[in-house]
Amino acid sequence: SNDKFIEVGKNCYIGVNSAISSHATEGIFGNVSYFKVKVGDNVTAAVMNIVGPGSEVYGNSFLLPIASTPKHSTLKGNNYYWGLPLRKIFRKKTMEYLDITSGDLEKNENIEGYKDKKLLKQLKEKERRLEKTDEITNSTEMLDDLQEEKIDINKLSEEELALDFTTSSAISRVNLKFLVVYVPIFWLSGMLVTIMFYTFTFYVRNWLVIAFFLPTMVILMWFVFILACFFFSKLFLTLINLIHKPKEGIFKS
Repeated sequence: SNDKFIEVGKNCYIGVNSAISSHATEGIFGNVSYFKVKVGDNVTAAVMNIVGPGSEVYGNSFLLPIASTPKHSTLKGNNYYWGLPLRKIFRKKTMEYLDITSGDLEKNENIEGYKDKKLLKQLKEKERRLEKTDEITNSTEMLDDLQEEKIDINKLSEEELALDFTTSSAISRVNLKFLVVYVPIFWLSGMLVTIMFYTFTFYVRNWLVIAFFLPTMVILMWFVFILACFFFSKLFLTLINLIHKPKEGIFKS
């Protein structure tokens, strides 16, 4: 990687559409977070994985498809990770993912003893006990969730029912900053298109030719405007990077 804030170890595989990002932009306020990312040895990222700024991935970590980290995450390594945001896969989740039961694992460990009918009965009794304990835990979790969801409407205050309009003002502030940055780019691109158009009409005096090629000229000017926007945006970004050397931290846009 050309980014000096990204350190990648040896024997790492980064899959298709996976990204290790040392900087990210917040969705509402537009602040840019810039922090160092460290990746250890023997790390495998499958497909469409994202490692956020300030994260540290230790060696022998395996990221399943779409497993992504938020900012400042630490993966201890020697484990499999999945989900968005990612989390470690425990033995039970691995069994569910591979559709393997505890009986299958015991059968694999005691393949010879499974021939004994007495051992089969003992294992079946253990499975029934486990199923009963799972049912009890699930029912208690459901009751806890229902108790938490109960809300007394009469006890709600005006402050709890009040609406917060800070997000709308933040969005308008971001739009103003967007205009301040991109209005000069659009102006320069429009000037380039205007210069090309008037240069063409200055040298070509035949109005029949101009009228005949007018649709082609409009489409051509449209593509020139788009290319000019890309060109000036890249130019401005290069100048900003030359003026401001990157540092770690959160920067206001």
